[in-house]
Amino acid sequence: MKKYAVIFILAAFFFAARVSFLKMAVFGDGVGYYILTNTIAFEKKLDFYPALSHFSHEKINDRYVNRVFWKTEKTVTGLNNHPWLVGTSLFWLPPVFLLKIVNHVFCLGQDRFSLLFESMAAYSGMVYFFVGLYCLERYLNFFFKKRTVNIALLMIILTSIASYYVFFEPALSHQISFFIICVLLYKTKDMDMNLTNHFLVGLSCGLLAIVRVADIIFLIPVLYALITRNKKQRLLYLTGIIGGFALGILPQIIFQKILYGSFFVNPYLIGEKGVFQPSLSVGIFNNLFSEKRGLYFWSPTLLVSTIGLIWGLFDKKYGPKPKTMLLALAVFALLVGYWTTEVSAGFGNRFYIAALPYFAFGLCFFNTKIENRRFLSVLIFFALFFWNWLLVLQFTLNGKTLTSNKGFNAYDLAVGQLITPVKIFKLIREKGYNKTINQYFIQ
Repeated sequence: MKKYAVIFILAAFFFAARVSFLKMAVFGDGVGYYILTNTIAFEKKLDFYPALSHFSHEKINDRYVNRVFWKTEKTVTGLNNHPWLVGTSLFWLPPVFLLKIVNHVFCLGQDRFSLLFESMAAYSGMVYFFVGLYCLERYLNFFFKKRTVNIALLMIILTSIASYYVFFEPALSHQISFFIICVLLYKTKDMDMNLTNHFLVGLSCGLLAIVRVADIIFLIPVLYALITRNKKQRLLYLTGIIGGFALGILPQIIFQKILYGSFFVNPYLIGEKGVFQPSLSVGIFNNLFSEKRGLYFWSPTLLVSTIGLIWGLFDKKYGPKPKTMLLALAVFALLVGYWTTEVSAGFGNRFYIAALPYFAFGLCFFNTKIENRRFLSVLIFFALFFWNWLLVLQFTLNGKTLTSNKGFNAYDLAVGQLITPVKIFKLIREKGYNKTINQYFIQ
């Protein structure tokens, strides 16, 4: 727990610094989830207009900012369109409600749109991630040495896309998906086999579906592990899982009825959150290998992990786990590649954050294979560490170019990795430390 406490404090400090300069705590898609959270917490009905009005014309640091980037025309029910799944908001609501009570009892005088409420949602995402990481550690300890697990988890949080989305942008749905997958994985090894527990598993699966629809693919290893534990009562337990799943997705179905007038109108099904593309091969390549935020190019740690999972296929000690994990990753890659040929704007391919528990398993296996080669282990760790954090720095300095998808190639990114430290020192010398931090690293 100590290592998580230290990293959490560091992450909280970095994020607090960013928030203090930017005067914002949620960004991009996180704004959509937060508007829904704020509306449920403070409005008597599902009226998005007050929150949309605020976030579309918000004065921040002496300038007006529009953080609403989606279509907000009224639907058939007379409510403003809000094409975001309700799941993430359900997980943010408890801490926001708690702060609302504290604000009222102690007369803090914080407005519903204050930075404090916004930050509470963001920090709750960070907490969910670390709780998930703890559950993941407990799960991995069933199969690997404690030292091997510790190294693998440090690699996940310090040398992969997780770094950016924990230290700098924790207010997204991906952190919640990661949390749910980690908890469910742990429960596959530490759960009494009864109908109630399987119902709760199904409920968690349903909640995952209304956090991020596509991430239910990552349930393949979880469900396989549970269903094969007790073959005699498989149908009974499967019934419990299905019943729990139905209850878990109920909030989203009710939300769709209130907002769109139909139980079956979903933003992911009507094309508002993306459409399937004809070029599957291009989509898979871009999502995995492209310099434009491809998973393995931006986070080679996860390529190392995939190699570890492939090695695990040939070790009977781990049974079908590597197979089911690789199957989930392959199916997800096919879905994402077919869904879009370009990766969403942001640091790296954040679609795969919910898959990090499986990548951690692969890293454990990889580290087991090279544990007697200390120098090689240290070399790999620091090479991946510096690549990752230089990319984080480059992203803060040149984020628009790195996410533009135009006039940018692998050579430019590689050169940027080399010259970024030089740029930083030059900027500090010319502008001073405070201005450099304010202008580049906090944005």
